[in-house]
Amino acid sequence: MNFRLYTEDIPISVNNQTEPFLNTTVTNSTLRILEEMEKHNMKNPVMLITKGYIDEKLARRLSEFKLMIIVLYTFSGLSESFENRDEARQIETMKTLSKYKNIKLVNYYRPVIEGVNTDEKTIKHVTSIVTKYCSESIISGLRVNTNMRKIFKEIGITFPEMLDYSHKYLEPDTYERIKKAFREIDSDYPTFKKTSCGVAYAAGRPDYNGHSARIYYCNPSCISYPICIGKGRIGFCSKDCKNYSRCQEESKTKVTPEQIEKLLKHIGAEGRKFTIEEHGIRLEGEYWQEEVSYIRHVTKKNVKADSLIKREDEAKLAE
Repeated sequence: MNFRLYTEDIPISVNNQTEPFLNTTVTNSTLRILEEMEKHNMKNPVMLITKGYIDEKLARRLSEFKLMIIVLYTFSGLSESFENRDEARQIETMKTLSKYKNIKLVNYYRPVIEGVNTDEKTIKHVTSIVTKYCSESIISGLRVNTNMRKIFKEIGITFPEMLDYSHKYLEPDTYERIKKAFREIDSDYPTFKKTSCGVAYAAGRPDYNGHSARIYYCNPSCISYPICIGKGRIGFCSKDCKNYSRCQEESKTKVTPEQIEKLLKHIGAEGRKFTIEEHGIRLEGEYWQEEVSYIRHVTKKNVKADSLIKREDEAKLAE
C-alpha cells in the first residue's frame, strides 16, 4: 500500500462513521471493503465497531475472510430507549459471533455515563453477559461537548465544568467498580481503559499508541488529569494488565535520529526539527493530528507536536 500515512501496524476501522451493518447497502459496502483488503493481503487488524444485529449467515461470512477481524461490540447497559437497541438481539449476536474462532469478539463497554448506567445492578448485568461470549472488555466513558451538556442537563445529568472535550469522562471510582465486577465473575478476564490497549492485546501486539510511557508525559496540571488518572493512578500501566509484558518489552526499544528523519521526509516534513527524549519524541512546529499519529504508530513511542492542526469536522464536534 502506497498511501502516505499507511502502516500495517495500525488497525483499520471499516465504516466507522456509521454502523457497518446498518442496513443492506452499508453491509454490502462493508463486505466489499473487506474483500478488497483481503485481495491486497493486508495484515492490519480490522476493526468493526457495532451494536447491531449480525445473523448466522453474516457472521459466517465475516469468519471466512483471511483477515484479522476484531469486532468491538458495544454493550454497556444503556436502556433500550436511550440507545435505540434490542438487547435480546444483541445477546444473540454476541453468542453467534463467539462461535467463530477467526473473529476476535471484544466487548466495547461504552459509553459509561455517570448516573445513567453506573448503578451496581446495571454493572452486574452487563458483566455477567459479556463474560460469557467476549474475550475481553474495553471500558470507556463519554466525550462531552457543549451541545451534549445541554442535552443531558435537560434530563437532569450534569458533568464537571472543568472537563476537556479531548478526554473521555469516566470517574475513576466507577471504572474500579466495573473492573471489580468483572473480577468477581472471572478473575482472569482482561479489561482495558484505552481502546488501543484492548485492540493491541486482541491482535497480539504491543499498544500502538505507546501508553506504556503515559506515566512520563501526562501533565498533572491538565484539567482532566484527576479523571483520566484518578487517585489509584488508573491511567498508568499496571502489572495486572494482560498486555503489560509485551508493551514493556516494546518500550525498551530505541529510535534513532535517522529513523525520525526518514519518517518526516516520508510525510513531507523533511528538515523539520525534533528532539528524541527519554520517553518520547517532540516535534517542533505545526502538524496534522494524522501525521503525529502516523509517527507514533510506526515508532510505538509517545509523540508530541508543538501545535496540532484540527480538521474542520473535529473543531465542530468540540462546540
